[in-house]
This record gives sequence, C-alpha cells and structure tokens, in this order.
Amino acid sequence: MRAVGIKVPPPAPSRGLVVDRDVVEARVRKIRDAVGLLGELTAKGFGELSLHERPSMRYLVIQLVEAAAGLCVHSLAEEFGEKAENYPGCFSARCT
Repeated sequence: MRAVGIKVPPPAPSRGLVVDRDVVEARVRKIRDAVGLLGELTAKGFGELSLHERPSMRYLVIQLVEAAAGLCVHSLAEEFGEKAENYPGCFSARCT
C-alpha cells in the first residue's frame, strides 16, 4: 500500500473546545487506507479489473469522502463551534 502524506498536526490552542485527536487519527487512517487501495486499483487497466474490483473503487471513493467529511464536521464543530448542514457546507464553511 502506498503511503499518503497526511499528517496529524499537534493540538493547537482552541476556542475552549478540544478536537479529539483519536477521532482525527481514525479518520486520517480511513483516508489513507482508501487512497492506498484506490492507488492499487487504478494502477491496473480498466479491462484488468475484476467484476468485484470495479464497484470496490466506487465504495472506496464513498468511504474516502465520508471520512474527509467526518473529519471536517468534527474539526468545524470542535475548533470553531460551527455546524454544517451537509458535506459541501462543511468543506466551504471556513472559506467564506
């Protein structure tokens, strides 16, 4: 499996709320795992993928987005005291 350069930074001063390091690390692990497996699958030609590998890629992308969104929701809530209504809202919340 390919290593992905996602590092969990040390805890930063917050606004009274604490980002749970275990939650962050678990989400980052899920992201790394999904990216690694997707890397292995995409190294193959489409015609080389088995009947089971093709839908596996879709599932891995869903898993990757859910882990990233979970990380976003957690950090947004704990670090900024904000709540997102949906995935796009979470990712764009601090950009506006």
